[in-house]
Amino acid sequence: MLAYERIAALRLKHDLYTQMKKLSILLLLLAGVTRLNAQQTETMDFVRAAIALENDTMKTYYLRDSAVAHFYPDWESDSMLIEGLAKEIGKAEVAHLLKQRRELKNSTWKAQSPNGAMILDESYLKKTFKGKNKTKNWETFYSTHKAPYYEVSQPLFTSDKKYAVVYIALQCGVNCGHGGASLYVFEDGKWKIVRNIFSWINN
Repeated sequence: MLAYERIAALRLKHDLYTQMKKLSILLLLLAGVTRLNAQQTETMDFVRAAIALENDTMKTYYLRDSAVAHFYPDWESDSMLIEGLAKEIGKAEVAHLLKQRRELKNSTWKAQSPNGAMILDESYLKKTFKGKNKTKNWETFYSTHKAPYYEVSQPLFTSDKKYAVVYIALQCGVNCGHGGASLYVFEDGKWKIVRNIFSWINN
């Protein structure tokens, strides 16, 4: 083989290698996007199912756009709640949930919201409920929306996606509202409540 033919062959080999490398990177990116979309769909389906368990006659509902990044406001309380699930899910899955809880960050439901949710901006809610006259604020809110709204945390899932924990609160007035965190299990093709972890009532 002549020198120029060897050079041409080496260039062709290099070009093929480069193209294969680019294709491999593209396939990895596509796989990552597909996996992320699947995870987001699982999250949205679960949140909708969990809210439906709160009110199975409700087809649409208002949801605050800010996803709650905790169950209790502090890590120590949340870690104790999660550790208390060892009997149902096992110590290994408790560690898995604790890792997820530790990594939770502030996020919103705007980009992809659960089916049926009508999103209320955090800035809108702050403006609506500013000031000391909470009764009047709620009257203003109901005159527009005719319904209360929910606050929902980012759910935590066990590694096999069989169990999940989420915080859900219903805000409905000055002396009206309830919320808390619960453990759910996916059985017979649907999500079910295993038990409430903690709850509060405003009345």
